Amino acid sequence: MFTDRLRELIDEKCDGRQSVLAKKSGLATTVISSYFCRKSQPSLSQLIALSQALECSIDYLAGIEDDLGNIVIQNETAAPQLSESEQKLLENFRALPPDLKRRAESYLQNLSDAARQERFTINQKS
Repeated sequence: MFTDRLRELIDEKCDGRQSVLAKKSGLATTVISSYFCRKSQPSLSQLIALSQALECSIDYLAGIEDDLGNIVIQNETAAPQLSESEQKLLENFRALPPDLKRRAESYLQNLSDAARQERFTINQKS
């Protein structure tokens, strides 16, 4: 179960590359590779690093729970609450496979850039 979840999350959050996870987690690529060869199991500190890098709970990685769990990021300022439409967008985005997520991100970036350019043009005319 652990390696299945790890593979799923590497595909989703690390473009399918163990090297990206290694960089995000601070673990050596050989350590991550050893999990897939079933040569070793992660220590608690490694599980913590993996769960933080992959933005999921340790319970999710271990197969104890079916959802990703919540990661609490301590921050000086509270994150703004999402509106219902923003929550729906996020749910829909999370349901996409990795390749469609990249396309959606690119499309949204293009829309955002166009909106900024439009505001800039309007401000220049004023």
